[in-house]
Formats: sequence, structure tokens, C-alpha cells
Amino acid sequence: MPSQANKPAGGRVSDEICVFGDSHLGAVKRAWDGGMIETGGRGLRFWGADGPSFRALRWRDGRIRPDPDVRGLVLQISGGLDSLGPEDFAGYIFYGARLRAQEFFKAVLEHESRPEGFLSEAAMQVLLKGWTESTRAWRLARAFARRGAAVVFVPTPFPLQGVADRERERERLAVRSSKAARARLWERLVAAAAEAGFALLPQPEDTVTANTLTRNDFAGENAGDTGDWVHTSPEYAARMVTAALAVLSEQTPAKADAPAL
Repeated sequence: MPSQANKPAGGRVSDEICVFGDSHLGAVKRAWDGGMIETGGRGLRFWGADGPSFRALRWRDGRIRPDPDVRGLVLQISGGLDSLGPEDFAGYIFYGARLRAQEFFKAVLEHESRPEGFLSEAAMQVLLKGWTESTRAWRLARAFARRGAAVVFVPTPFPLQGVADRERERERLAVRSSKAARARLWERLVAAAAEAGFALLPQPEDTVTANTLTRNDFAGENAGDTGDWVHTSPEYAARMVTAALAVLSEQTPAKADAPAL
């Protein structure tokens, strides 16, 4: 189990990749268990907490630590690692982790749809900074990056199309957008992440509808029966994690096998 105590001087505790997140880790874990993710020989470890428990993960003394009431859950998810630090693993994928890009997109697109809705560059920067700074996982990714960790952030997917009731989808979730508008907003987020020291992966355009929702093809199992418009399928998770691993591989080459004696 990685710990600060067994950290080799000048190196990482583990050559594995850690996937940090919230309940969206479930789709990643199913994809991993189903053999859908190729890591090039590296292992994957998981760390985080689902639902409201995610809010009980805090940055203390240079590590992410759970409040006592969710420590058991974190230990179960992580396989015994009760805190997470920037030097524990070779690289980190922040997956979901309550970075809901839809909130940013919806705020900007709805404002711009009004007759007086032009956003100046200064106003856009204020809106963007307010949204990123209010998201705990964004601040955690930045803290890891500042301490030398290689981090790729995969934001929470847009809400799923056709799963929530029609009124909720129309009034609270959907917002019309063009391909160009989506690309422009993703560029903002990618640039902001780069400035903070980590990479961010936009949601693939072929998974998105004109209402800025995730295509129903990528819904989780039984989503129509459960009304779960939040969680995507293992296939979607595998695609995003594979893309994130490709970015990390450029920054964190795997250790070569020791030569035979």
C-alpha cells in the first residue's frame, strides 16, 4: 500500500495510475474489470467516494484525506489507502469528481442567447474563474500539479439524453448549442486547466447532442428504468480513460523492466 513512509527518495511510490473521483468511478471500475482498458502493463488504482461522501474529502497537510465518517468507504474503494498524495502514483486521472462542465456551458450559453447577452473577455474570465474556483476537485488537481504530479482531468459527462423526465430535461438540463460554440467553451476550459498545471479532456463531440446532452447510446445499464441521467456506460468510461492514459503516457513513461543479470 503506498504511503509517505515508503516513498523512495526522488521518486514515486508506485508506477501505477490512480483514478480519483466520485460515483463515476463505478463505470471506470466496470470497464477495467471487463478488460476494456489497455494500460500498457500499468495497474490502475481507485481512490475517492461517491455521492455526498465526496464532499468529505479534504486537502490537509499536502494530501487528500477523508473525514472520519467516510474513511471506511474510502478504504473500501481504494483497497486500503486512507489518504492520497501527489507523490503516491506515477500519474492521476481525475474522473468526474463533480466537475460538471454542463453548469459552465449552460451559464454561458443561456446568457449569450439573450438579446443583451454579449460577454466581454473580462466577464467571461470572471465567470470561468468563479466556476473553477468553486469546484473542489479543480483546486485539488491544481494542488497536485503544483507538487509535480501528472494529472489529466475528465469532467463529468453532460446529462444523458432522454432519461430524465421531459420537463426536467427541457427546463433544467438541456441548452441549445452549436458544435462551434461547444468547441469554443471547451477551449476555455482546456486553457484554464493548462494554466493550473494539468490537462483536461473535452467530451468527444460524437457523444453530444445539439441540446448539450450526452447521447443516450452511452447511458449506463438500466438507466431508462432507474431514471439515472447522470452515469454513463463502461464503454464511455473506457474511451475517456484510454484517452487520458495516452496523455499521461507522454508525461510519465513506464519504468523499463530490469535487465537480466
